[in-house]
Amino acid sequence: YHTRLRKLAMTCNFTDVDREIKSQIVQTCLSAKLRRRALGDSAITITKLIEIGKAMEVSEAQASSIEREQHVINKMSRGKKGDNRQYHKACTQQYKQQPNKNTSNTKCRNCGGNFPHASDKTACPAFGKEWHNCKKANHFAACCRSKIYSITSKQQIKHRPQVNEIHTDNSLTSSDEDAYVYTIRLHQLNVTTSQKHPHFDIKINGQPLTVMADSGASINVIDEVDYASMNQQPKLLQTDVQVYPYRSQNPLPVLEKFHATIESATKARKETFYVVEGAGGSLLSWKTSQGLGLIKVVQQVTQDNPVEPFVKMLLHDYDDLFHGLGKLKNFQVTLHIDETVQPVVQLHRRIPFHICKELEKQLECDESLDVNEKTEGLTPWLSPVVPRVWEKCVCVCVDMRQANMAIKRERHITPTINETINDLNGTKEFSKLDLNQGYNQLELAPESWYITTFSTHVGLRRYKRLNFGISCAAEIFQNAIRETLSGLKRALNISDDIFVYGVSTEDHNTNLQAVLQRLRGKGLTLNKQKCIFNKSNLEFFGYVFTENGMTVDPKKIQAIHDPANATEVRSLLRVINFCCRFIPQYATLTEPLRELTKKDVPWKWSAKHEESLAKLRETLLPSVLAYFDSDKETEILVDASPVGLTAILAYTQLQHIVAFASRALTPIEQHYSQTEREALAVVWVCEHFHIYVYGRPFSVYTDHKPLIAIYGNPKSKPPARIERWSLPLQPYDVTVVYREGKDNSADYMSQHPAKDTKLTSCEEIITEEFVNYVALHTVPIALMLEDIKYARSSDPTLQAVARATSTGKWFAAPKDPQINPTTFKSSDGGFILQGNKLVMPKQAVELAHEGHQGLVKTKALIREKVWFPGIDKKVEEKTCQIATPETKHEPLMIKEVSIDFADLPTGEYLLVISDDYSRYPVVDIVKSTSTQTVIPRIDKIFSEFGTPKIVKSDNGPPFHSHEFKLFAKELGFHQRRITPYWPRVSGEVERFMKTIKKNNKNGNCGTEKLETFLRNYRATLHYMTGISPATALFGRPLKIKLPEISTIVYRPEMEKRDQKAKERMKAYADHKAYVKPSTLRKGDTVIVKH
Repeated sequence: YHTRLRKLAMTCNFTDVDREIKSQIVQTCLSAKLRRRALGDSAITITKLIEIGKAMEVSEAQASSIEREQHVINKMSRGKKGDNRQYHKACTQQYKQQPNKNTSNTKCRNCGGNFPHASDKTACPAFGKEWHNCKKANHFAACCRSKIYSITSKQQIKHRPQVNEIHTDNSLTSSDEDAYVYTIRLHQLNVTTSQKHPHFDIKINGQPLTVMADSGASINVIDEVDYASMNQQPKLLQTDVQVYPYRSQNPLPVLEKFHATIESATKARKETFYVVEGAGGSLLSWKTSQGLGLIKVVQQVTQDNPVEPFVKMLLHDYDDLFHGLGKLKNFQVTLHIDETVQPVVQLHRRIPFHICKELEKQLECDESLDVNEKTEGLTPWLSPVVPRVWEKCVCVCVDMRQANMAIKRERHITPTINETINDLNGTKEFSKLDLNQGYNQLELAPESWYITTFSTHVGLRRYKRLNFGISCAAEIFQNAIRETLSGLKRALNISDDIFVYGVSTEDHNTNLQAVLQRLRGKGLTLNKQKCIFNKSNLEFFGYVFTENGMTVDPKKIQAIHDPANATEVRSLLRVINFCCRFIPQYATLTEPLRELTKKDVPWKWSAKHEESLAKLRETLLPSVLAYFDSDKETEILVDASPVGLTAILAYTQLQHIVAFASRALTPIEQHYSQTEREALAVVWVCEHFHIYVYGRPFSVYTDHKPLIAIYGNPKSKPPARIERWSLPLQPYDVTVVYREGKDNSADYMSQHPAKDTKLTSCEEIITEEFVNYVALHTVPIALMLEDIKYARSSDPTLQAVARATSTGKWFAAPKDPQINPTTFKSSDGGFILQGNKLVMPKQAVELAHEGHQGLVKTKALIREKVWFPGIDKKVEEKTCQIATPETKHEPLMIKEVSIDFADLPTGEYLLVISDDYSRYPVVDIVKSTSTQTVIPRIDKIFSEFGTPKIVKSDNGPPFHSHEFKLFAKELGFHQRRITPYWPRVSGEVERFMKTIKKNNKNGNCGTEKLETFLRNYRATLHYMTGISPATALFGRPLKIKLPEISTIVYRPEMEKRDQKAKERMKAYADHKAYVKPSTLRKGDTVIVKH
């Protein structure tokens, strides 16, 4: 009993624990003798009281076994006939053969022992004792000679107190086979049965009954009174069960038995009951009670581990830290208030009647703690109180949104989780301290009180401490506690939680004592109920920290449920993004979910989304990440998929994973080649893990071998995009190493079986006609139909594709990522379509190379028109050929153009005019840049295409002359000369100048080659508008040597795409240049540099 009280006292904030436990023992103990002893000696200690109590328990137990005092022990025996008599006979003989210390055989009529006693009558054990039945003194129950006690066995059973405990032999298998059942009852005065025994309400055949669940009973017992009270009495059956009082030869009368269905609140089962004569009460056996879920039988008694002595010592030594509300010493918070903001007096919000009293009590409590105070008079700022009920308590919340408009925000850096866990490597023990009402322990400066004034149903009040709701409160509080803990080892805080840890128990205890001592010196207090001490694992800030590493809190995974709409998907992704450091291939796994959040995508939760969510749950559960250790060598494993990039930061040899990283590719990046995606992954991962890898050598492992030649060879000449990406890698001491995909843990290219795309007969006919029509009407004279058919029959890949399109058996087709079963169509005429593109022979590469517009432009051109296996590789390997058919252009009015010059090796110049709307270029060769030469050429071009409204140019010789101004005035266009050294104003023509100069370097500067280049350039899709310049200007595609299918041009869509592309470029440029919105206003004074 003392142990139970001691455990309960640990949860209470008693000032003197021993005094409270002693008082409880005195008031509620069962021993009247012990109570009198404690009350008679006020100086007795708890230790002495426990020793006396133990001594009394031992003496009472020994006296009961010798003198058969107040315990009446009965034995209910159930066994085969004859066996029970032998057993009781043996018990009787054993009892009679007990040795007597006295030589006389005379029995004492008061106690039943040997007589005479050693001394006078006071030596009789019964002296001073009173038998409660006859209310007479100086004798035991066995020697009572009163008529009240000398009643029949039937009356004895009828007035028997309720059974307390039953013990059974586990070998009981049938209700008709006899076994032993022990019942022990304890006579206690002034104690009701309901206070001592577990009683439950059950139903027997649907009829309610209150019974006692007995963990020692092997049979179910119901007395005849309870049976007679049942409205529908079950049918009784004969039974041979015999019930005996313990150590007695007189059996108790068992009448009969019956079978019935028993129901508890949660379970039901069919059981057998035995009807016992009398009114002793009804009980359930341990087996029935366990089956109904009323009791639980365990093999051993376990107790909670006692509180560590060190923690008990802390709680005692620093007891003052766990009481009351503290205040940070020598610190006041001054709110910086913008006086130019007009003060606002908000309307009062009415308080619900049911919480008015509780709110008033809380306000008075805060006033007593010096958190707020009453105020009267005029107040410029007034905010309403918005009480919230939390865990049956009323919390005072103030709507400070209007006041926050005038409070200037202080900027303090809040540490990230990566910075927080950097020092946790090798940690063995953790503790977490919770500041009691953290914000309220920081005092507000008096000049800041007025802005916190709020209205309540009992008047106006204002805060004297930092309160919840102030916009900058979190940053101020974080910085104040950080400075309070500065200088302490292995202690940090995030908001009001203080995290203390150590590499050993001794180190942790030392750090914890230092923190508590610092808090005491600063006047801060803690919330004892929320503090956690000396744990090997600890939940903190949404993570679980252990000595092996950190993992996500399982409660966050349990909170992941299937979303019902796109808004819930976004919320779900935000939750999962909190744990993305634990998820390999995060971008790939979440791709199906992110699709549902895109605009114009209808909501439809399907099997692939359910599978994605299930994989995320499965991935999160076992993930445990090691703490980062700067003394260990690290490596990064990267991989790129068509939809995302992924990386793993680990210690060398992958013994422990430190972090996962992943990001999705943008729609433009998804069109990169595999080499470009892999190269992008290397650059991205170095920047992402910058705080881990910068400043020391590390390796990046990739399963893409070409990267070794690109990043490992300083003399390599990669494509311009990859070469630009190489610049951010220069600050890092990184080595790119090749590792096969099967050995690369970041490789997550899952294989999916192709679907059966076998078409119906009707669809086959339509497809056949469509393919033949495209082949007959789009193939120009440069290609022959026989060549296309021969290409199909001679190419093994095309033969396999043709067979798969006709049979639907795509599992036998080549495993090529470019072959998508859903995009191919074929006809019996020997033609194949991939989407709307004709599958052509490889000689189409020669036609596409005409014009020499470079690798990227040529690829874009040929991809748009035709398809064949290995198309990109063939374009890269092909040496350009030249053809010079000429294309005529129809004149069309244009609005805004840009003009520039390019030098030629021959000493001549290229006059370039580019339409800013369509990106359509016009190029002419001139021998001089003089006004007399340039104006006639421009006049000729404007006569063909129309005079624009705006002409942008640099400040070259022909454009700032008086003659050009007169020319502009005559034709009616506005000349706009750009700012020197600011070429981005005419960015369209500048971008085209790079392309044409690159073409000139290859020797393609003649008139014939120039026209070929312009023809292909004008017919190639522009990355900004999504259509070719000729199509954008003329409204129709430009016919070239490659076949194509005419498409409808929607100018609004082109303009919308162009605008979005420009906005993305602007945002990127502003971000790189750290552009901020201008704060200058009309009338401001500025400094101008001449």
